[in-house]
Amino acid sequence: MRRPIPRLSESNLLVLLAVAIGLAGGLSAVGLQKLLAFFHFAFFWLADHPFRFLGRFSVAAAPVAGALVAGPLVYRLAIEAKGHGVPEVMESVALRGGRIRARVAVVKALASAVTIGSGGSAGREGPIVQIGATLGSTIAQRFAMSDRRTRTLVAAGAASGIAAAFNAPLAGVFFALEVILQRFSSAGFATVVLAAVTSSTVWRAFFGNAPVLRVPQFTLANPVELVFYAGLGAAAALVAVGFVATLYRLEDAFDGMRRFPADARPALGAIVVGLLGAWNVLVLGSGIEGIDAALAGGLAIATVLLLLVAKLLATSFTLGSGASGGVFSPSLFMGAMLGSAYGAMLHGLFPGVVAQPGAYALVGMAAVFAAAAQAPISSILIVFEMTNDFRIMVPLMLACITATVLYSRLKRDSVYTAKLRRRGVMLDEGREAHLLETIAVSRAIDREYTGLSLPASVDEAMARLEAGAVDPLLIVEADGKLAGAVSGDALREAVAAGDGDLEHLIQRQLPWVGPEDTLDSGLRKLAVRDIEAIPAVDGSGHVLGVVTRAGLLREYRNALAERERGSGPPPG
Repeated sequence: MRRPIPRLSESNLLVLLAVAIGLAGGLSAVGLQKLLAFFHFAFFWLADHPFRFLGRFSVAAAPVAGALVAGPLVYRLAIEAKGHGVPEVMESVALRGGRIRARVAVVKALASAVTIGSGGSAGREGPIVQIGATLGSTIAQRFAMSDRRTRTLVAAGAASGIAAAFNAPLAGVFFALEVILQRFSSAGFATVVLAAVTSSTVWRAFFGNAPVLRVPQFTLANPVELVFYAGLGAAAALVAVGFVATLYRLEDAFDGMRRFPADARPALGAIVVGLLGAWNVLVLGSGIEGIDAALAGGLAIATVLLLLVAKLLATSFTLGSGASGGVFSPSLFMGAMLGSAYGAMLHGLFPGVVAQPGAYALVGMAAVFAAAAQAPISSILIVFEMTNDFRIMVPLMLACITATVLYSRLKRDSVYTAKLRRRGVMLDEGREAHLLETIAVSRAIDREYTGLSLPASVDEAMARLEAGAVDPLLIVEADGKLAGAVSGDALREAVAAGDGDLEHLIQRQLPWVGPEDTLDSGLRKLAVRDIEAIPAVDGSGHVLGVVTRAGLLREYRNALAERERGSGPPPG
């Protein structure tokens, strides 16, 4: 007799999916790098030949031509590819259980490669994060994963992107936890790690184990320097505040151009970028060459300060106008220029105390991004993995923490969460939190929910989930009272083990909401169990319907929109 093919348990399936996401993320990073090289050659050939008559200003033709191609790609095929990408991933995790359209990966890759390859001032790391996250989401949806598992696989995809982009698997893991999921927990940690390691291995197979940047070895010349590094962290926070404010003011200005076609607005921003590039080509693209120059030293203080301001403006015009790219590399560029100028000044004042300026450029890179992204752990690990030098770790930690804390005192949101708050997604402060406490949860109850009446089997419950029922699936007594719920994860494990008994899978002690609860109360109860849905019951225990995280946030956003129109929060 033929033996039946054994079914994979969910834990084993997650291992295989993590490896698959790591492979896909690594290959995507390699592909994006090669696309960038191709478009760089194509667009700058255009600048060097047909537009040679413009002299030094011929370089401006490349960013404008690239923007004319990238704009229609984004606005006509996938608007999620606009801007730096990471906020879109965070929003999908917060509002849609990590679900992202598959086409976003393709459009993001093409639009970002065209933008950066043609000289647009943006980084490839944000696009790689969004591409990896989209791949993780697509794979999770293909295997009908629960929202919790989908979010984990999205984080794994994001980690694989950072791991490949910087050849830094550890930094990739912590970026996914610190920025994408915004929490550290053991759940899903192995999946994220496995994807990051796999992706980094793929990158090394193509490009070797050489670091992304050519970083000289630096040392702490004198303990007094720690005071100076704290000062650098404070300066980095101010640069980060200026960058985030400029970026979003320009985004508002371009969004306000109602009479100008949206898909042509990136070309307007590219004109400014091209003119800045005509002044100094180091401003163009991701800025890796400029970072190398700052780390090597030798640039005049006035030059690096001008490059800092020029890069801040070029990146803000590129992304604010609606082009596609990331803020990671530009932040590192600004930090390197700040640190180089700061270190050169101190070296001139205290030559016997201060090390060469390149050490400050290295620390400044991490400090500006740590402040702007509010991600000190990721920033520290990225620079450490690029140098593999513990001797720079103490000043690196001090500057990054100083920058992060000071920025948080000066500005409420990071470069990523600012975009989410502008869409009404952030839930934790001020008027928004008060609004959550004033709206009755009854507005969000789905009264046409799909439940399951007892008695029932595991197969029946699984069929309901596969037909689109909310996870966890509500189990209802014959008289309409709530009996409990069963999670999709528990059902899949039972199916894999051949267990058909549903009774012992039912969770009897459930959080629930009543009509008198508020949106804030509902979200808190969901957060306690990290689940996506809870039952709504009346005073006698009869089921009224189901309340989902997405439904609560939808009503919250509706209330925000009504308040913006001046009508105030709606009644419950």
